[in-house]
Amino acid sequence: MNYSKTSYRKSIGTPSYPTTTTKIIRKSRVSSVGSNYGSPLHFKDGVVSSLSSKGATDIKCTREKEKKEMQDLNERFANYIEKVRFLETENKALKEALKKQKRDFNIEPMKAMYQTEIDELKKQLLTTTDENATLKARIATLEEEMEGLNGQIRHLKDVNEEQQNTIENLNEEISRRMSECEMLRRKVQELEKQLSDWKTRHSHLDSQLQALRIELQEETASRLAESTRAQSLEDELNFLKDIYETEIKEYKALLAKDNSFPDMREYWTSEMGSCIKEISQEYESQLEALASSLEARYESQISEIRMGTSKGAVELTQLTDENRRLKMQKSELEDRIRDLETQLAQLTGQLRSVTMELETTINDLDHEKEAHRNDVDRLQLELEGLMKELQDLMDAKLSMELEIAAYRKLLEGEEHRISHSSMVSSIGGFQTSSEEALSNAIMQRSTAFKSSMSAEGSIANMGAARITVHRSSSGPVAVVEIETNGQYISLEETGARKIGRPTNLKGWTLERQMEQGGKLLSHKFTDDVIFTGKIPIKVWGSKYSSSASKNDIVSHINEWGSATAVSKTVLKDENNMEKAVFIIKSISDRN
Repeated sequence: MNYSKTSYRKSIGTPSYPTTTTKIIRKSRVSSVGSNYGSPLHFKDGVVSSLSSKGATDIKCTREKEKKEMQDLNERFANYIEKVRFLETENKALKEALKKQKRDFNIEPMKAMYQTEIDELKKQLLTTTDENATLKARIATLEEEMEGLNGQIRHLKDVNEEQQNTIENLNEEISRRMSECEMLRRKVQELEKQLSDWKTRHSHLDSQLQALRIELQEETASRLAESTRAQSLEDELNFLKDIYETEIKEYKALLAKDNSFPDMREYWTSEMGSCIKEISQEYESQLEALASSLEARYESQISEIRMGTSKGAVELTQLTDENRRLKMQKSELEDRIRDLETQLAQLTGQLRSVTMELETTINDLDHEKEAHRNDVDRLQLELEGLMKELQDLMDAKLSMELEIAAYRKLLEGEEHRISHSSMVSSIGGFQTSSEEALSNAIMQRSTAFKSSMSAEGSIANMGAARITVHRSSSGPVAVVEIETNGQYISLEETGARKIGRPTNLKGWTLERQMEQGGKLLSHKFTDDVIFTGKIPIKVWGSKYSSSASKNDIVSHINEWGSATAVSKTVLKDENNMEKAVFIIKSISDRN
């Protein structure tokens, strides 16, 4: 805005005052001096005249002094009146200049507009404050609920740990029982193998015994056959003997009937007797040889059979005893196997029931974990939504505060500039040296204020601008605040970090880039910077190091610049990846 400069001229001269005449009227005083007792005093001649002349001289001096003082006071009063009239004239000229300035530059609409915006911003600020308080109360409630849920989760974790310990104990018991079952199974297999060996041996002995029985039956059958044959031969021999005796009897009868040949009969009888004797001897010898051979054969076979039978009987007895022992051992093993199978079935049933109970418990725990995880995720989403809303509200609040500060600075600067420019305007067409120095200082300050307001993205040349703040964080740390005068930048740990692991900023970099290629302010964290809880860490400029606390950091940078300046603040990790951004923008409302 261009302001016109108006010069006021005034002819300065000696003011005219009305002439005043001071007239001193002397009166002769007659003093009567009386004594304390009422009688008059009498002086000598000349004493009263000397006293009166001395009093007149004193009065004259006093009057001269008073006259001089009155002249001084009159001059001072005249100067005061002249100064008052000069100031009245100056005030009149200033009023006329102010009226002209008001006519030329009407600030009332701007004040009304700014006042309206300030009222709206105050209303929004109050609304935001109420919403912030509501959200804080809700956040506190959610935090209490989260504490309760965390307590439930801890309780469930303890129960889960107890269940895990029980499961581990049961698994150990099951593994021990399974190892015992495996050992018993191996023992049973070994016993079954021994039993199969004994069965094989028994079957082998049984087969040998069966073979011996078959041989015995064959020998018995052959013996019976030989005895039958001997009986048949004896029967045949008796039959032949009977036949021969019958024939002999017939021949004897024939010979008895025929007596014509006595010599032949005797001869035949002798011959026949000799033949029969020879035949009988030969038959008897053959029969005796056959009988002796048969008896020897039978005796040898019977002895062999008896020896084999006795040996087989001994072996059979041994085999029978062994078989009986094996049968008893087998029955014992079968009973033990049945007991072990029963115990194994019981253990298997217990294992199955424990496994089913374990699966049921695991399923219940999985369902509870899933439900709690869903609740935690839902609460986390709600908390993130609330945190985002709170972040947006904080950003809006910060933007409003920055806009209000910018508007306040603008109004103060405009009022300051107008008032001071009006005060230092020359009324008489000239300025004193002090007035010129004051005017130059005010103009320089006004120019600096305009340049700073232009650099901060505020309003200039009757335009309006809105300052917005955008914050984002993709890591465990966020940039939450930039001090209004650039004294510090505040960093705060978010809830994105891993549980139980505090964030260390060693090797990270904090940068602030001003608008349009301005100065880049960069600070690198070379030492360990660890967050403790939710306490923010402030990175102070070296100019304000005296205000830093023990948990804060003092940077080598002098100051960070004004918070209303259009800029971009970035927090990078050791890999030069952006983890947090704080952007201040100025959006113009002029079309």
